[in-house]
Amino acid sequence: MRKTISLIALFCFILLLVTSVVLYIMPHGRVAYWANWKLLGLPKTTWDELHITLGALFVVVGLWHTILNWSAIVSYLKRTREGIRSSAGMAALLITLLVVVGTFLHLPPMSWLLDLNTFVKNQASATYGEPPYGHAELSSLAMLIRNTGLDVQAVEKRLANKNIVLESLEQPVLQIAENNGLTPQQLFILMQPELTAGEFPAMPKLPPSGLGRKTLHTICTTYGLDCVALVEALKEQGFEASAEMTVKEVAAAQGENPIAVYELIYAFSQ
Repeated sequence: MRKTISLIALFCFILLLVTSVVLYIMPHGRVAYWANWKLLGLPKTTWDELHITLGALFVVVGLWHTILNWSAIVSYLKRTREGIRSSAGMAALLITLLVVVGTFLHLPPMSWLLDLNTFVKNQASATYGEPPYGHAELSSLAMLIRNTGLDVQAVEKRLANKNIVLESLEQPVLQIAENNGLTPQQLFILMQPELTAGEFPAMPKLPPSGLGRKTLHTICTTYGLDCVALVEALKEQGFEASAEMTVKEVAAAQGENPIAVYELIYAFSQ
């Protein structure tokens, strides 16, 4: 029994190590679903499910292993004759507490790991693109058109010219994309009007995904806004702002939420 439990724990550890690395480098959920992201042929949902089920098995096996080795564990934690706690037990407790406290306080080296994770996911967002709003792929085509301010007839014409098979405007975007061998992101790109040099897309009425992490400079560059004028307009509304600040930082400085700041930016763009 001990051998079986130990081997299960070993196999679970190896597989959890793999799924943990995948989850670490995986794009944010909204991006993964929008771009139909896959690794080794498996989508985000499958990797999430594998991590959960393997984690549950590891917990069960870990508890069983603890019961089988309880006497040894207790001996590790017993006081020595001199009245000092076991060095192994104290070291294990100290290391664990350091990681927990360091994570809460965002201290190195824990902060390095977290910052690297943020960097990797942001790079993935830049590579695969952000959806216009969370789970846009589950919206009907009509709702996506409405929420992004596109013209229905123009979209239908563009998709027809691209030989996109469309049964109904009420079809989910994901279903239309899959039926045509596309990702939701690729389908959305085909829906957009072709821009000439120097033209910029119009700002959507709904705040885009990942809004809080976008800097004012990024938003201005994306939608062709005058960043200096935008910063001044926000300052006139009582916000502390600069081109390098994220929307979240601008909002937090005034005790507001990012959506309130976006509404001001949208009004400025009109």
